[in-house]
Amino acid sequence: MKKHIFVLGESLMDCIAQPDGQLRPLRGGSPYNMARAASLRGATVHYLNPLSTDSFGQELGAQLEADGVQISPQRSPRPTSLAVVQIQNGQPSYGFYRESMDVNLRPQVAGDVKAYANAIRALLPFADWIKASDEDLQTLGFGAARLDAAPALAQALQAACAGAASRIALTFGGDGAYLQVDGSSAALPAPRVAVVDTVGAGDTFWGNCVADWVLGHSASTEATLRSAMQAAAINCTRAGCQPPRWSEVQAFASGA
Repeated sequence: MKKHIFVLGESLMDCIAQPDGQLRPLRGGSPYNMARAASLRGATVHYLNPLSTDSFGQELGAQLEADGVQISPQRSPRPTSLAVVQIQNGQPSYGFYRESMDVNLRPQVAGDVKAYANAIRALLPFADWIKASDEDLQTLGFGAARLDAAPALAQALQAACAGAASRIALTFGGDGAYLQVDGSSAALPAPRVAVVDTVGAGDTFWGNCVADWVLGHSASTEATLRSAMQAAAINCTRAGCQPPRWSEVQAFASGA
């Protein structure tokens, strides 16, 4: 039976600050990015959130359809949310102008970060698959997040989930990533590329992981991790979130 991926979550425009002070609008939003990445990997993906009727909403919808994602026919009269992105040393920082529901871990918009983190932790037992960045882990109180500590971090996260999560992915920026699937695990260093920025790298990584599991293509946890990291690396060579097609990942893996 063919499996489908259903994605619920915000879409927005990343307004990326340029060296001359101008803002360059690019399509974004973590679930939106993940839906695109999974579809470009070859999965059948449905994006459930209603997009805005404004011009940005039209642009966001057109991109999803171009990438093969099936979208909701419903539209919202509310304006598309904006994220102003400042890039320093390739790393993005965000300021938000929102009309949508943002389900990401955003400590910078929380008045009480500790209470915010506790609320997120309370939801962990309801998650079957979890992806967390090093910044997420630190915000949630799991301590120093390093690739060499990934197995212990995954164990602590599993305990916080009351054993509910069967698949855990941890990303550590330019250092690499760790993937745990049931009883198997793998850790790999990040591929070396000329980084433009890292916007959407984690979303691209996770979209490829989920698509790979749904499609059942990879022979091992390490193979899934490697291809997802390669997809994220390609995304980092582009401005904003621009996930690669599977053919591009294959070419990258072969050194073409």
